Amino acid sequence: MKLLPIATVAAIVVLATAQSAEADVSSYNNQILCDVNRARANNGLPALGLSEGLKNIAQAHSTLQARLEKMAHDLLGQSFVDRAKSLASAFGIRGSAENVAAGQKTPKEVFESWMKSAGHYKNIMGPHTHMGLGAAKGNNGQYYWTQDFGNDGKTHNFPICPGESAPAPAPITTSAPKPVAPAATPASKPAAPVTPAAPSAPGIIPYRTAIAPKVPTVSTKPRKCRAARLCWEGQSTCHEGKLAVCRKGRWHLSSCPTSRVCKVDTPLKACCQ
Repeated sequence: MKLLPIATVAAIVVLATAQSAEADVSSYNNQILCDVNRARANNGLPALGLSEGLKNIAQAHSTLQARLEKMAHDLLGQSFVDRAKSLASAFGIRGSAENVAAGQKTPKEVFESWMKSAGHYKNIMGPHTHMGLGAAKGNNGQYYWTQDFGNDGKTHNFPICPGESAPAPAPITTSAPKPVAPAATPASKPAAPVTPAAPSAPGIIPYRTAIAPKVPTVSTKPRKCRAARLCWEGQSTCHEGKLAVCRKGRWHLSSCPTSRVCKVDTPLKACCQ
């Protein structure tokens, strides 16, 4: 029996694991693409195709989320817009939207979660032409999902699922117009005399009810006059050696203690000192 060095065995195990992970992600892309296209078809929208560029940036972001064990669109100072900048030059696709999720174990679970969310549902039904999916498992046992959408500005006729034939456009059938029998002409009757309408009187609005102007009513009930304000609230002054304080527009006198006299500090303030 031949034995391989431990390093070689480890390398084979890592390679097999990587190939298995790539196969899983490729299968996940096909599964979710089918679900997305069926949902879009139910809403009269064209099917999407898979994009290698969108798959690459989606997988890279899922791997980063799994490594950091954090679900987010922006990580380490990089946003979806930053990640999508290379798409236009390398793949001719412009990134247009992104969905992320964490904790779901299967493509079906994550797709159903996105469909139940208004914002994610809007992205799935958006004006895209392509899609790409990424999935990675963190050390915490959770899967981190990324779904990126893009548009290449072209019109496509993608199948609902990869490998299927694209749906043929519905034929346009035109039927010859059916002959219409001429309507029977009733015997003509003498036209009734037309009575000219009376001209509208001045001040009348046609087709509306004239509204009489409101006449202001004059109340005959006697009104109580307000007392003239003699001072401002809180104002104080000295009057004949007494302290006068304004309350409710009137002066109120109070005597200072025998040991104090009324003095004015400011033009509007006096006190006993």
